[in-house]
Amino acid sequence: NRGSLYESGKRRIVLDGQSSSVKENPIYNLLHESTHAVTVDNVNKYYDSTTFKNIDVNDITARAKAIDKVLSNKSLPKPVAEMFRMFKKADAMRDEIASKGELVGTDGEPDLYWIKNPAEFMSMAFSDPQLQQALKGIQYTPKMTMWEKVVNTVKSFFGRGVSKDLADNIVSRVGEIAEMKLPSQR
Repeated sequence: NRGSLYESGKRRIVLDGQSSSVKENPIYNLLHESTHAVTVDNVNKYYDSTTFKNIDVNDITARAKAIDKVLSNKSLPKPVAEMFRMFKKADAMRDEIASKGELVGTDGEPDLYWIKNPAEFMSMAFSDPQLQQALKGIQYTPKMTMWEKVVNTVKSFFGRGVSKDLADNIVSRVGEIAEMKLPSQR
C-alpha cells in the first residue's frame, strides 16, 4: 500500500497519515494523487481502466495493441490521445528510461510501477524527480523532450477555465514541488 489514492467516483484524494509513504513525503503523495485527479476522470471516459490489469507488464506488444485500440477512437480529445501516445512510446523505451532515471526497486530489478498504465505513467512523471530527469533525456520529437511533452499535455488538461499563467507556473515548477519537504522533514 502506497498510502494515498485518488477515488475517481468520489472525486477526492485520500492520504493515509499513518502510512510510511505519506509520513516520509506527503508533498510527493499529494502531487501524485493531484495529477490523477486532473487526468484520470478525463482519460477513463475513453477506455476500460482495467485493461492493463489483464495484460502482463512485460507484454509490450499486447499493451501497444490496447493503446492502438484506444487511439482508433476518432472522437478522442487531443490531450487524451497525446497521453496515450506518450505512454506507448515510454512503454517501448522502458529500459532506457528506467536506466536513465535509475528507477530500481529494492530487489535491484527495474521498478516498473511508473509504466503500470497510462494514468500511473502521467502521475509518476509528474511527481517522481528521478523519472522526470530520465524523461528530460529522451527526445519525443526533434524539438521536444518527453518531459516537455508531458508538461504540455498536463497543461492542456487544465482547459480554458484556468489562467494560462497559473497553469504554466504550477506545471513548470512541478520538479521543485516534488522535491519539497515539510519543515519537520528537513
